[in-house]
Amino acid sequence: MNLLLHLPPELEARLTQQARSTGQNPEEIALRVLEEQLVDETLATASLSADDWVSDVRSWAESHRTLSQEADDSRESIYAGRGE
Repeated sequence: MNLLLHLPPELEARLTQQARSTGQNPEEIALRVLEEQLVDETLATASLSADDWVSDVRSWAESHRTLSQEADDSRESIYAGRGE
């Protein structure tokens, strides 16, 4: 597959600088970055150790806001006002 990308000048400059400093061509760097970003999630999860997986789950949970009160998820509260 051929893909034509129009890079903003500042991103092109960063890519060119990275290519010069690593001795790679810009296409190789762009391909590697895409491969890293588009990794198959099932493979990424399968390769994690148990401790890393637990750490990732805890980080994800901590990224959500906590409620200052207990949530009322009872059937009565869900269907309140529906005439039942």
